[in-house]
Amino acid sequence: MCETCVAAHAPPPLETRLEATAPAGSSPGNPPSISAGELHRICLRTFRLGNSARLKFLRALHALSQGGLYRLLGYSSIQQYAEKHFGYERSEVYEHLRVARGLDALPLSEQAFEAGRLSWSSLKELTRVATGETEAEWIAFAEGEGLRRLKLEVQDALEKRRSRPRKGRWGLPGVPVTVSFTLKPEEHELLRKALRRSAEELRGALGGEEVKPHEALLYLARRALEGSAAGGGAGRQGAAGKERAIYQVLYHLCPDCRQARVLTEDGPVEVPSEVVERVEGDAERESLEPELAPPN
Repeated sequence: MCETCVAAHAPPPLETRLEATAPAGSSPGNPPSISAGELHRICLRTFRLGNSARLKFLRALHALSQGGLYRLLGYSSIQQYAEKHFGYERSEVYEHLRVARGLDALPLSEQAFEAGRLSWSSLKELTRVATGETEAEWIAFAEGEGLRRLKLEVQDALEKRRSRPRKGRWGLPGVPVTVSFTLKPEEHELLRKALRRSAEELRGALGGEEVKPHEALLYLARRALEGSAAGGGAGRQGAAGKERAIYQVLYHLCPDCRQARVLTEDGPVEVPSEVVERVEGDAERESLEPELAPPN
């Protein structure tokens, strides 16, 4: 069965683990002589102060914008004002005002941010999706899961029009991934021709059906992995086995609820069960005991 939650023993507070006695003569003006625990407390205090200052800035900027008060200061727009005094680009001004407007309906998020429980990056994500009814759930998620997981959860929530984090999560949400890279002209031409040849082969197998560029690229990737899995001669079986292990794509499929996920560098990511069913017939299969199943 799949594990929807994993119990973990919480480590002792960081202040306890980092506590050390500072050498004689230590002072705030001499950071190298301050203990790790004290440096940590300094970071926490200044982080909270920074959040508190940013919150005051958000409120003031929002008031200037909402009331058109920037005109009394000689500016034609809030963007012109913010660029002049704070060096903000238009997108940064918009983002600050968007968050400020969102906080009007999210008192718990504002309190958590001011107390240092949320970072500015996390607050920006929360205000994109949370409501007055769901903000407590999103705050708990942000505190427990980290920024990257929060960003993916928010993206998935927006795409699926839900206002709460998923229940019974079995890995990261399966949101689309954008791949981009820069090529020299000759490298681009090489890739273009490789994709064209791949598309022609795939089109023939599909009875003339049109093939999209990303489908041609995936076809090339599968061919490459199949080639590495084939291995070499008898003298290379050990190396071939190790290579297969490196390049295998690993899936988990719960036999009871049929939830599926693929293992990635970022952790397990949920995928539709039909993705696994398509490869299940040719795949090597192993059964995992519940206690051995990888955690979320």
